[in-house]
Amino acid sequence: MGIIRRQLEHGTVWLDRHDLGPLDGLRRAAEAAAPRTLAAWGRENLQLLRDPDLTLRTRAIAALDHLPFEPAAIVALLREHPALFRDVEAQGYPLFPPLLEHALYQRLARDCHPDALPALRTQLPQQPMLAVLLARRDGAWLVANAHLVERAVLGGTLRGLPQALRPKLLAAMAPWGDAIAVLQQPWWRGLEDAEGLRGIVAAG
Repeated sequence: MGIIRRQLEHGTVWLDRHDLGPLDGLRRAAEAAAPRTLAAWGRENLQLLRDPDLTLRTRAIAALDHLPFEPAAIVALLREHPALFRDVEAQGYPLFPPLLEHALYQRLARDCHPDALPALRTQLPQQPMLAVLLARRDGAWLVANAHLVERAVLGGTLRGLPQALRPKLLAAMAPWGDAIAVLQQPWWRGLEDAEGLRGIVAAG
């Protein structure tokens, strides 16, 4: 049995009395591990992502926060083994988002690696929150596909975009039939260029 499997299943490899779960010990070990060791653990964890045990799969997804992984390998898993992830609720560890498929895409989107961008773009209509993360690395594509950006994630998306792209996104999202409701959102206070951006929305 591999060391990552033992930790994720039982939490006994790296254990502290203050741990709330097996991921606490894994995090500490990963922070202290040499790069070669981390890479080996990452490869083992990738195998656990396809394990038939749902609790182990859930924890292996959470472990992606601490272990290295190849984005292309995650995309391949989602494509080749959809039944393991699609519409499957997390079990044994609180993931955000709670669906395994969505949690994997969320982790792919954190760094927006080029290998993952095509899959993330395809997933965006099913998972609108990805726009917030895509804004950091794929802003020009978001502007060109502004119809996919939902109002519910607009504030976070604007914060992630370079300032030069923010007016372009808002102009591309017109018409603003809901301008009054959008202009009343509290997230405007977090944008340093809010005055000019609000004018675009108000103009309709």
